[in-house]
Amino acid sequence: MKGRIDKQTWGYIFVYPIFILISGLVIGVLIYNVVLSFKDMQFLGGSNQFVGFQTYKEMFERRETVTVILNSVKFNLLSTFMVILLGLIVGILLSERVRFFGVLRSFMLLPGLCPE
Repeated sequence: MKGRIDKQTWGYIFVYPIFILISGLVIGVLIYNVVLSFKDMQFLGGSNQFVGFQTYKEMFERRETVTVILNSVKFNLLSTFMVILLGLIVGILLSERVRFFGVLRSFMLLPGLCPE
């Protein structure tokens, strides 16, 4: 039928506006923070002098910076691996027919039912 819009097109019509809005917000905040990183901001004093790469130079001259970056990478890799592993184990347990299945499922759904 001519003139009719299929379901997939309707999906794109409804998703694109919010996708563009969220993308704009994320990219806008990212650009704003990059611009701020090149300034010496004094929030209470009111000055915001442009210093270029001086803050980055000072940051990478410190010995602790490499340690902080390595610790962040290690933490992110380890926590991602652990969350995937735990989710896989729980998924396997819930797919099997085990004794106390109802109790186990209740405990899994409890955080979603009463979040606080």
